[in-house]
Amino acid sequence: MGKRNELKKIGEIYRELRLDKGIKLSDYIDKGFSKSQLSRFERGETEISLIKFLSALEFINVSIEEFMVIYRGYRNSSFEELLKKLHTLSLTKDAEGLRYLFNEVEGLPNSTTKKIETILILSCLSSVESKNLISQSDLRFVTDYLFGIDSWGYYELSILGNLAQYINGETLVSLGKEVLRKTDYYYEVVKNRKLVIQLSINIMIRCIESEWFTKAAFFERHIESLVNDDSDMYERVIFSYVQGYLKFAMGDPRGKQIMQESLEIFKLLKNTRLYKNYLEHFKSIIG
Repeated sequence: MGKRNELKKIGEIYRELRLDKGIKLSDYIDKGFSKSQLSRFERGETEISLIKFLSALEFINVSIEEFMVIYRGYRNSSFEELLKKLHTLSLTKDAEGLRYLFNEVEGLPNSTTKKIETILILSCLSSVESKNLISQSDLRFVTDYLFGIDSWGYYELSILGNLAQYINGETLVSLGKEVLRKTDYYYEVVKNRKLVIQLSINIMIRCIESEWFTKAAFFERHIESLVNDDSDMYERVIFSYVQGYLKFAMGDPRGKQIMQESLEIFKLLKNTRLYKNYLEHFKSIIG
């Protein structure tokens, strides 16, 4: 799509949203826009600055994320589509499908994105075939990339979340601390905040398994500040289970009861997958 067509599409989408909200061009006069400027933007005849565009979206109460979903034709981004495919192929243990996807991505021009996506596919294939297909140089490439990023978003959080099990424990803890330095930002982005919670819980489990109890307590404190009791129901129950695991690992007999109570909640919520996963974990540590 050429630049002119892109501008026209963006303008048309904005106009449709504005009209749906019952907002007139004249309503923008005290918002830093003239009627003619906004009209030309909606027809794709002229550009406006990013700051003005964000201001215009805010005026009609539409987030940039919501706008982009419409712009993409109500489809996920290419990266989200890849993660969706990986999830489906992994659940069905479709090794052939994963190899086909790997070859498809491998045929793309060389780039950091291509390299990372092939490593993500290999991680899923490793899980399906129960053998590690990811080299140390692959992991160094990913961790070097992540350590070099100043502003983490959904992309970086998803990469780390999917590859965490293959990354050295000390390195994983360091990356986890990098993530938590940006807590204020994540709290405002629900999807990202949930990823941070899930990632931090998994790192906390790794710390407990390694008997790094001080480090586990560090992540516990941060998770507590991130979990929202009203909207993070499943995350709260998982976190409660892991808190019980930490107590149990440190010799506190109350930990076993907390884990059992969490398992009962999973049953009440009828989440069979979580219940089975954590019941298996419970049995493996209780004996």
